[in-house]
Amino acid sequence: MIRTWTQYAERIERHYANEHSREGNNEDSSCDVCYPPDISIADPTYLNFLNWFKGTYKIRYHTSRTITYYSLARKYPLELQKWVMYIITSFRYKEEQNFQEMLDEVVNQWEETKGFQTERFQTQSRQEPSESSTGSKNKGKHVEQSSSRIRPETFGEGSNRRRDNSEDYEYDP
Repeated sequence: MIRTWTQYAERIERHYANEHSREGNNEDSSCDVCYPPDISIADPTYLNFLNWFKGTYKIRYHTSRTITYYSLARKYPLELQKWVMYIITSFRYKEEQNFQEMLDEVVNQWEETKGFQTERFQTQSRQEPSESSTGSKNKGKHVEQSSSRIRPETFGEGSNRRRDNSEDYEYDP
């Protein structure tokens, strides 16, 4: 399991070096070419989560694996930390992140909002995240230096897939 930014960057680099091969140790759950997101299959609470996550962290996009891992986290709450780490590493980011801090904060937010479905969350998600709701003013700061010369956010050149913008997602069943 990926636990650090260096491991995450190396996974992406390996995946692109092997031309999106999913054989062996080359799978990359954050690749939107291999795992294009289909928001129509997402649980409405996933959209609450995604909007909160986008407002808290500097993401580029999510994938269908993000949606799958979210569903598994809801299905297997006793393994929440494991599935949340998979969720976190299935996003692509605009800048380096500290995955352990993210894990702690996402699990805390998950528990406080009962899986992103409480009234408290729905009100809070429409506001700008505050220092107390995000746990830190340093989201997206460079915490661990990657040994890779290629930054994850520069990957995907040649992919013409539309990236998520800053708009909130809406669920329309």
